[in-house]
Amino acid sequence: YRRAAPNDAESKFQLSRLFEIGRGTGRDLQANITYLREAAAMGHQQATLTLASRLETGAGMGRDYDEAAIWYQRAAGRGSVLAMMKLADWSRRGRGVPKDEAKAVEWFTRAADAGSPEGAWEAARALLDGKGVPQDETRGMTLLRRAAQLGSAQAAEELAKRQG
Repeated sequence: YRRAAPNDAESKFQLSRLFEIGRGTGRDLQANITYLREAAAMGHQQATLTLASRLETGAGMGRDYDEAAIWYQRAAGRGSVLAMMKLADWSRRGRGVPKDEAKAVEWFTRAADAGSPEGAWEAARALLDGKGVPQDETRGMTLLRRAAQLGSAQAAEELAKRQG
């Protein structure tokens, strides 16, 4: 670990993992978090998601939903479907971000655009039911079809019901 590149995000992420498990370094959660934060700040996607998750659960550090939301937003901005789905759920619940069903649908739709069947299904349901957003049958059906195409059994079942 002493030979790790100081300005390399992957090296910092791997160092964080070594300190977490104590391989070759001795277990040191403070160093683990330090290197994890540095790697995340450098844009390392897995470090960003790991840091957000750790902040969410409080594993090895204090729980902080607000800061977790910031890191999930960064990961979502770099294409993480997991982060998009987390932010959609949190927008529905008001955890770490203001409660906002329209924002939740926006995040679910972004996840759908990135290939998430669950994101497409959740966005479709909200739009078809007018749940927290204005009802939009056309957009909702488009997303329902997309969810079914992506493999959502729930969406396929709902689509079959609606098509008679």
